Amino acid sequence: QQQIDEENNGSQALDGTEIPLSECPMALAVKTGKPFHDAEVVIERPDGSRIIARVNIDCLYDEHGRLYGAINAFQDITDSKNAEQASRHLAALVESSDDAIISKSLDGVIQSWNAAAERLFGYLADQAIGRHISLIIPADRIAEEDHIISCLRAGQRIEHFETERLHAD
Repeated sequence: QQQIDEENNGSQALDGTEIPLSECPMALAVKTGKPFHDAEVVIERPDGSRIIARVNIDCLYDEHGRLYGAINAFQDITDSKNAEQASRHLAALVESSDDAIISKSLDGVIQSWNAAAERLFGYLADQAIGRHISLIIPADRIAEEDHIISCLRAGQRIEHFETERLHAD
């Protein structure tokens, strides 16, 4: 039988601090009779690797309403948490860039518009997102956009090129 160290049970809060056994969600559920839903903890596996788990705990009661235990379900959410973090990191890079970065659907509808695009084109993000990219394209350059969209639909990369675009004023 493995003896559990009450000061370090291999569980950690998301900030990396150790959770003492007496403070882990299962112990608190059994002490208080209150369930835990969607709690997130870091669990250290026996091999030293770590996962982020979503913990759901429901208390078990006997026919007299007395608490006699709890059921604990873990879901490994490490991959989704890592993807969230990468997405936030990428969003921060885009937002802090001095280059105008705009994304659009294959129908030409603006999906995102960073702060540099606001400065360069004179439209706030909420004025541009949801509108067609022709908002900033001069009438005599619309054929460029048609070519770009057809290339993107074909899975081709668009190399940098020099063009003209319109400012809000």
